[in-house]
Amino acid sequence: MNTNSYERFLRVMRSGLILCLLLVSAASHEAVAQEADDPESLRAAAEQGDAEAQYNLAIAYLIGESIEQDYAAGVQWLQAAAEQGVVEAQYNLGLLHDTGQGVAQDHAAAVRWYRASAEQGLVLAQYNLGVLYDNGQGVVEDDEEAARWFRMAAEQGFAEAQYNLGLMYANGEGVPQDYVQGYAWIGTAAGQGFPDTVEVLQGLREQMTPSQLASAVELAREYRERFAIQ
Repeated sequence: MNTNSYERFLRVMRSGLILCLLLVSAASHEAVAQEADDPESLRAAAEQGDAEAQYNLAIAYLIGESIEQDYAAGVQWLQAAAEQGVVEAQYNLGLLHDTGQGVAQDHAAAVRWYRASAEQGLVLAQYNLGVLYDNGQGVVEDDEEAARWFRMAAEQGFAEAQYNLGLMYANGEGVPQDYVQGYAWIGTAAGQGFPDTVEVLQGLREQMTPSQLASAVELAREYRERFAIQ
C-alpha cells in the first residue's frame, strides 16, 4: 500500500458527531425521580431561578416526561440553565443547535455552547467541538484546534476522540505527522472496543520501521493504562 493511497484512506475514516442528548445532569438523578410526578413544583423552582430545576424542566419538556412534549419550552428552559453554567445544559443546547432540533440549525451557536461545556471538562462537548473544527462547521476549519479538543477528550478515555486524534497524527493534520503516536492512540481506542481499527492499524504497521513499531506498541500499552476507561 503506497503512502498517498493510505493517507487518503485514513482521511475518509474519521469518526463524526456524537448525537447523544444528556437527559439527566450529574447532580440531579434523584431530583428527576422525585419531581417527575410534580411538574408544577418543578416549574415553580425553575421560575425562582433554580438552575437544576430549569435543567430538569427542560428535559421533561424535550422528552415529554410527565408533561406534554414541547421543544420550544424545552429549549427556553435549557438556555436558562445553560446561562447559569449547568454543563449538561450547555452541551444539550449546543447539540440542539447543531442538529436543528427545536431551534433553527445554527452551527455557530452550537460551537459557542459546546465550548462553554467543553471548557468545564464535559467530554462529549470536547469531542463534538473537535468535530466542528475538523469539518469547518460554525467556525473556520482548523485542524490544530480540532486536534486540541480531540486530545482533551482522548485523555479522558473517549475512544472516538482517541481514534480521530490517531488519524490526525497518521496524516499530519493539525499535529506533526507521527506514525508512532497515531498507532498508539488508535490502538488505545481499539483496546476499548472501537470498531474498524484492524485495517487501519495494519496499514500503519506497514509504514513503520521495526524500531518504530516496537515504540508504538509500547506507547499504546502506556496509553491504555493511562487513558482507557476502567
